[in-house]
Amino acid sequence: MTRRKRNCRWVATVFVVAIAIVGPFRFNSSHVCRVCFCEQHVSARQVPLMNITYWSTRQQTETPLSAQLNRYAVMPAHEHDWSFATGGGNGITCMLGSDRHLLFTAHSKPFAAFIGNVAEYRGNAEAARWLKDLLTETSPQRARFVDAELQSGGFPGNGFTSKAEFIQWWESHRSELERGLDLGIELPE
Repeated sequence: MTRRKRNCRWVATVFVVAIAIVGPFRFNSSHVCRVCFCEQHVSARQVPLMNITYWSTRQQTETPLSAQLNRYAVMPAHEHDWSFATGGGNGITCMLGSDRHLLFTAHSKPFAAFIGNVAEYRGNAEAARWLKDLLTETSPQRARFVDAELQSGGFPGNGFTSKAEFIQWWESHRSELERGLDLGIELPE
């Protein structure tokens, strides 16, 4: 074999390996913890058009909802229960997971502020109950309903700064929330 052919093969091999390592053959996905609602981003390098991962990275980020839960210590220490929300790449245009509604809700600032206000003015048990009742696998529409009600009902994006303001808002919007959710949660005056 001539020296020129060896050099060409060596360059071609280096090129193929470099493309495989830093190339476009990635599957990027987002996962949400079903307990604390933080988000995990996963970038998996894969063999082209195959589901064979040879290298992956994971990065955990806080969402507006997980920030409120951490601020008021609503959720106990736990191991994350990651659930696939969305993803795409390496030949897949868009993949939607069954828990994508959790990711949508976790990023809703009004919903996060509402849960924060419930935790601050009503206590962690009440906030945990809202989360349990709203963010179950069987009722993703409940959280979207509350989010829409908060946005259309004048709930401030950062929440209320006083218990009196929160109670006043609650009293004027309680019937719509209860009718749509049938949760029966009451706040004393």
